[in-house]
Amino acid sequence: MKKILSVLLICCALFPVHSVLAASADTTLPVLSRGHIQDLGDYPADGSWVASPNRIGTVGQSKRIEGFELKPDNDLPADIELRYNVHVQNIGWLYDENDPTTWAKNGDYAGTRAKSLRIEAIKIVLLDATGNKATSYHIRYQGHVQDVGDLPADSQKWLADGDQLGTVGSSLRLEALKLEIVKDASTVTDLSAYSALLKQTDGLSESDYTKASWVNLQTVLTNHVVTDKNTAEEVAGAVKAIEAAIQQLEKLSTTTVHDKAGTYGPTSGSETISQDVIITATGVTLQNLIIDGDLIIDEAVGDGDVTLNNVTVTGELRVRGGGKNSIHISGGKYAKILVEQAPDGGVRIVATGLDGVPVVLSENAAGETLILEGSFASVTINAPDAVIKTDKQTSIKQLNIAPEAKNSTVNLGSQTTVTDLSVQAPTNVTGTGTVGKAAIASDNVSFEKAPQEYTVDTGVVVPPVIPTPTPEPPTPQPQPGGSDGGYTPPSKISLSVATAPTVTLSKTYDGTTATDVTNQTLDATTITGILSGDDVQVVATATYDNKKAGTVKTITISYTLSGTNASKYNPPAATTATGEITPKALVSATTPIAKEFDGTATLNTEISENLGQLSSDTLTITRTATYQNSGGNTDAIEVGSNKPVTCSYTLSGADAVNYLAPADHTATGTITKKTLTVTAASLNINKSKTYDGTTDVFNSKGKIAAGNNAISVATGVAADPNINVTATAVYDNQNADSNRTITVSYTIDSSPANKRYQIAATEPIHGASISARPLTITAPTPVTKAYDGTTEVFTEAGNTEKIYNMPITPGNIVAADASKVTVTATATYDTGKDVGTNKKITITYTLAGDAAGNYLPLSDDHSKNADITPLTIATTPIVNNSDKTKEYDGTSKAAVTIRVTDTNQIPIVQDALTNGTLVFDTTAVYQDNNSETSTVGSGYTIAYTYKLSGTAAHNFSLVGAASDGSITGTISGGCITAKKLSVTATALGLQTEKDYDGNTNTNVSGKIITDGTGLTGIVGTEKVIATVSSHYTDANAGDHNITTSFSLSGDDSGNYCIEPLTDSAGTITPIQLTFDNTKLPAIAATQKYDATRDVYLTDNTTKLSDYPLSADAVSGLINNEAVTVKATANYDNKDVGENKPITITYSLSEEAAKNYLAPDPDTSKTAAITPRILGYVNVNLVTVKKSDGSSSVTVTYAGVNPSKNPANGTDAIAHIAGSVEQEDVHLATYSAD
Repeated sequence: MKKILSVLLICCALFPVHSVLAASADTTLPVLSRGHIQDLGDYPADGSWVASPNRIGTVGQSKRIEGFELKPDNDLPADIELRYNVHVQNIGWLYDENDPTTWAKNGDYAGTRAKSLRIEAIKIVLLDATGNKATSYHIRYQGHVQDVGDLPADSQKWLADGDQLGTVGSSLRLEALKLEIVKDASTVTDLSAYSALLKQTDGLSESDYTKASWVNLQTVLTNHVVTDKNTAEEVAGAVKAIEAAIQQLEKLSTTTVHDKAGTYGPTSGSETISQDVIITATGVTLQNLIIDGDLIIDEAVGDGDVTLNNVTVTGELRVRGGGKNSIHISGGKYAKILVEQAPDGGVRIVATGLDGVPVVLSENAAGETLILEGSFASVTINAPDAVIKTDKQTSIKQLNIAPEAKNSTVNLGSQTTVTDLSVQAPTNVTGTGTVGKAAIASDNVSFEKAPQEYTVDTGVVVPPVIPTPTPEPPTPQPQPGGSDGGYTPPSKISLSVATAPTVTLSKTYDGTTATDVTNQTLDATTITGILSGDDVQVVATATYDNKKAGTVKTITISYTLSGTNASKYNPPAATTATGEITPKALVSATTPIAKEFDGTATLNTEISENLGQLSSDTLTITRTATYQNSGGNTDAIEVGSNKPVTCSYTLSGADAVNYLAPADHTATGTITKKTLTVTAASLNINKSKTYDGTTDVFNSKGKIAAGNNAISVATGVAADPNINVTATAVYDNQNADSNRTITVSYTIDSSPANKRYQIAATEPIHGASISARPLTITAPTPVTKAYDGTTEVFTEAGNTEKIYNMPITPGNIVAADASKVTVTATATYDTGKDVGTNKKITITYTLAGDAAGNYLPLSDDHSKNADITPLTIATTPIVNNSDKTKEYDGTSKAAVTIRVTDTNQIPIVQDALTNGTLVFDTTAVYQDNNSETSTVGSGYTIAYTYKLSGTAAHNFSLVGAASDGSITGTISGGCITAKKLSVTATALGLQTEKDYDGNTNTNVSGKIITDGTGLTGIVGTEKVIATVSSHYTDANAGDHNITTSFSLSGDDSGNYCIEPLTDSAGTITPIQLTFDNTKLPAIAATQKYDATRDVYLTDNTTKLSDYPLSADAVSGLINNEAVTVKATANYDNKDVGENKPITITYSLSEEAAKNYLAPDPDTSKTAAITPRILGYVNVNLVTVKKSDGSSSVTVTYAGVNPSKNPANGTDAIAHIAGSVEQEDVHLATYSAD
């Protein structure tokens, strides 16, 4: 139990309750993650990302996570960064735990690889562009920890915004992580759609559209201005209205305009117009047209007339003109007829043959008069204060008075029939036309003539005014005597109330006209006039004349009837009473009393909290708080807290009469210091200075410090209109920089000003600068140098004291920087390293040291000149012993090497030689008695001449050279040796194998070759011929070496030599002999079985084995060499048989036999082996037997006779071939009779 308790305590310490957040219904955004997991490596293995709500890691597999990569999906704003820090085994937190701006971000890898170190904890935050936690987005996360399990344990809760997930100091691995980003529910209404529409309308031009549609758009924009303080519903309504107005814009460039009276359209058939049509003149008739767009009767028609005969409009018919004269519509098809604001306030529409076409009076047609004549399926009134009149024979199936059509009047002519009337706004229905059924859903509705049927919505407070209908006479019934006349129908019975319901005549204001008598069903005993047995109920409702508070107010008690027989009665007449509504008392405000110091003792505050007022009322509550002096002091106006205050209230607004202001009372209040705004503008600060090693700031007065720079600040308070503020200023850093910040500090030193006012302690001034300080120097003086292959410059003769990183003592350094700045000089020739006079030199200076950045870089110095003179080099011609001798090449050229003797000069010369800019231009020849020679010989002299050439030759001169720059001389001991020619066995066509022929010659012996037939190495076209001598080392068959030698001839053969070929291996193969088998001795046709495969001649005693053959039977011997051929014959096996195959093989002997192959075996012969007859001995018989009807005798033993001298004349048993052992033979069966 102790162990469990300790774990619980640890968990409580690691995961405090306040950091666990419940998941909300706010918008969630995905997070992408990857990780490095024990035994799995990088996960996912294919390099993809795990998207939330999926988690990264494992559960139940005891595998540690070793590193993370986390990043938001694309839905997060670009200026928000996802940052994370991990606590790693043996390392700790990878980044500064207290500075999230240093953490890994947006897909960086945080953790380790290949070190087997577990992640123990993680913290994750979202930062905005300033490095602070984001305010509109939150990162939340859950995890799985070794031995602890899921964190938080409740899966509906999360850790968030930098909370620690995991453990520190408990050595527990983090095994899984799940995370997501949550977007706060928006507290500001989204205006993006509204703003986009305003931007769209800004791009429109008035001249492109009809005047009416443009004015309509501007009116809608004016009437639908919204801000982020409006509700989302209000913004959506504005967007919808503006979109509709844009949609209704009528573009002139895509419109057909009829601006003159006349008839347009074919007399028969139809014509299609694929754009909007606008009528701007009276007296226009359109006929047989299909308008694929809108048809607009413009306000320019005025009070004229327009006729539409069989016109189809796919869009809307918009009516803005026509006046008291008529828009005549006969037949055709219309999606909708929209009546808009007309200039004279009235439009008359006469319609025939319009089936199912809705007519709508637009909401922008306030006060419009619409006159209808004809048959209409649907008429909707959206405009307030509209007047709808019907004339002559008119029928309307559905007439809708929309909620927007407040205070409209409907005048129904006597010949008008309205099937269904829907009233949703205060409306006065006049005239004698007939309304079949009325649905009333608004207060303040009245009828001049009662509808035949009506219903009143339960939400209606003020009952409609409906006159008692005149009963329709019943259908006359036949009277006795056959007369139909003289019948008078009965009238409705009027009821009365004997005892009116008791109404409480006083109430406190509640914002309604209701009393305590509302829909109260009266007791039937108090009603006079109900016939016995009739089902009638009387319901009473008493209401004040209005909701306002007052003492003499009229209360009207009205009655309605219900029940099966209610239609037979008139309700009781309404009665009135006098009552009162007393104002509602408001309670005192709790809104804190606090203000900044203003030099007065009063504070007027408009109270927004609810003190008992109705939210729908127009009421402003103002509290006047008057601060009081504390005991014995005159400090009412001074700064302080818990100051005594007296409060009084005033009410204003349309509903102020309905309330009593809260009673005066005392309270406590606070006066805080007034915050003043101070700027450094009056200081005229110099925002730039030259580096001086300090942070001091200056103006025209000098250094800005306490005591010499005061600012007069206006307070706006009459008691002390101005106060003095002391200012000091410093740079943020003393170093040179173009983006320095000056901080100005302010203090209020005087009293009581410092008790009444406060100012920002500091003011940053950005964009200041400290410019680098210039230095002065004394430049080094260059001198002439000898060419050295570089552009380096020296100050001393002999190419010494090189100007390269040479220390220079600078001037104009701030004293404190004497040891912090160094200057070095490096000089180079501008035109390169070559020899020249007065060559331009550039000296560059380098600044270094801790304070070097505060000084201006020194400009390059181009004022210096110096010469570069040629380098004089001493040389020696060298001919090595090996170079004195050359192989004949047909020329007299010799090889001489020029050596530089001064070791200091060798690198310079060698560099020029290597890159090809300097060449020792050398010629050398062999001479014999002072004449050039190219022939083979010895004791020659080598004569040489050399000088310098190449693009860099002018940079050097030779010691001891003649006036032309050359050096000449001779060297003895020259020799030209014969040139070796070569030939290959392949080129010769040497064949290294031949059949035995009795001699050693090869196939190329005696062959003549030249440079065109395999002889290589001949110079030019010189004449040399080689004769070949090629032999095997032995003439007998076998493997032997071949030696090939050559003899040279020809005009130029004296200059050449050639070595023999001795490394060729060759083979002489034996040749095949043949034998005439007709000269063999005759073979026995049969022979007795003798247990061998031997073959006998016809005498049956001589075997054909190693049988010498006569020499005349053998063919193929070279030079009749002595070779003996012997024959041996064998059966294929030893067994008895007829026509048994015989193979005759041949062998060779004598010394010369090795050069030949024996004749092939002969298999053409056959012969027979016959059985050998055996005898038997020692036969034993059973000589006595019982009679069995047969003659057989039983043999108990019989043996084969092995003797070579049998008594009965049979052969003996044969010996096994090659052995003294006899074959195993015995009798298998016995029989005797």
